[in-house]
Amino acid sequence: MLGAPERLPIFSNYYLATIFLSGYIGISGLIRYVTESPQPMKNIQLCFISLFLVAVAPVIAGTPIYEAQPSPTPADENHRDLFDYEMDYTGNSSFFDDHGKFGNGDSLYNDFSYAHRFLITGKWYFRAGVEYERFDFDGTNNGLPDHLQTVHALLALEYVVHDHAGAGIEIDPAKERQNFCRDRSGLRA
Repeated sequence: MLGAPERLPIFSNYYLATIFLSGYIGISGLIRYVTESPQPMKNIQLCFISLFLVAVAPVIAGTPIYEAQPSPTPADENHRDLFDYEMDYTGNSSFFDDHGKFGNGDSLYNDFSYAHRFLITGKWYFRAGVEYERFDFDGTNNGLPDHLQTVHALLALEYVVHDHAGAGIEIDPAKERQNFCRDRSGLRA
């Protein structure tokens, strides 16, 4: 017949399994499901060699030797020496008061601190150290000093857990100093 479409053979799951001599139990799209290995292990020598090695391996390894190990001493989980440095720069910011803008400028902040923790008992520590802070201002004549700086001691009593102070009291005795910019005549601006 002219123009009659050819019919493709329909393969059932059983027909696929008998043609290819394998354990196909289903076909879905391009995925075939296999239920068993198409070729069982025929080399009996390989099977016996594997069983022999599994049985002999513990004998060759010998008997285990158990020795009492000393328990590790608990290491101090808290750092004793504390260093910190911080620097912040703010470029060309405007300064405002309650009447509006009164200037603009840059600011630079530096902070360096060192402290040492002394163990008192358990998790209680006494911390002693020193800290230096400095603010530098530059820009228009806005009433801010050129520099603000301080050097102060750090004295604290802390309860420390996992290197963090959970509770404590701190005092920072200090001497502060500021420098105002002066014009050429020596008058404070």
